[in-house]
Amino acid sequence: IVTEQFKTKRTYNVYTVFNSFIGGYYMKGENGEKDTLILGTNNAQIYIFKNQGLLDQKFNDRFSKFRQKQLKYSNIYMNDSKLEKGNLMYYDMDRKCVVYIGTKYVLKVNVTKQENGGYAVNDDKFAKTYDIKWFLKGISYECNFFHYIYHQKTLAILKRVQSSAMCPYVLKIYTGKSLRFQ
Repeated sequence: IVTEQFKTKRTYNVYTVFNSFIGGYYMKGENGEKDTLILGTNNAQIYIFKNQGLLDQKFNDRFSKFRQKQLKYSNIYMNDSKLEKGNLMYYDMDRKCVVYIGTKYVLKVNVTKQENGGYAVNDDKFAKTYDIKWFLKGISYECNFFHYIYHQKTLAILKRVQSSAMCPYVLKIYTGKSLRFQ
């Protein structure tokens, strides 16, 4: 994706058998100088690529520290880890943050650079973890398909109700204030 978007020869192995694509967002800058590509994988990893397809190393380092501390990603046995399979990642244009939706948690990651060119130092200002029940009312583990519609700022979710029913899925739609962090 990065190679195709930025027309570069450099390749990145972001997606593998264990890290699948769950969302992306491309922001076109003026004269191609501030083009940004944000990609998310299902293992709670977010990548930001800047001009000419270069990885934003400051964001990557900052997000890696957050993952190790808050998601306990570095734990070898993963007993107390919050890391889980992600369902969707989207960019909230109004709040300039990335929203990552997993099966139990929702991450809100601030991608706005500070005056010094880096990202927020405090974990509270950089990223927050929310319980999914607080963020999306009525959502549980039975949700199968997530889709974010950017131009409508709407999240559509197919929730499995009964596999033997005539209509085994229910469509849940979240818009406006139901998708905003208060």
